[in-house]
Amino acid sequence: MTDHPPDKNGNDTSGPPHNDPYVYDIRADESHSQAVVRAVASVTNTSGTNLELLYEAINPENLDGLFDGNILPESTVVFHYNGCQVSVTPDTVRVSERNKPDTASDTTSDSRYSF
Repeated sequence: MTDHPPDKNGNDTSGPPHNDPYVYDIRADESHSQAVVRAVASVTNTSGTNLELLYEAINPENLDGLFDGNILPESTVVFHYNGCQVSVTPDTVRVSERNKPDTASDTTSDSRYSF
């Protein structure tokens, strides 16, 4: 087991490096929205129940509906959620942590999606 020292703020650094996206393979028994929550929770070292509501970033039912029934079989949905950039394809969720501001005065919203 590799020892990962905390960063300058005492945060756990055992997750993936900030430049490398975390790739989560979506299981057959889970929805795309469930996979997003699990992947972001893993990257941020946070329980899924302690994350922002996914609905604040994207409508989970609409996200699931885009890929169920192959409506968008070759598409990627990209949005920001819980301080991360999330890219969802039919088979995977890629999560990259966004650069976090050093000051608490930043009020930039990271809860929008794009196609």
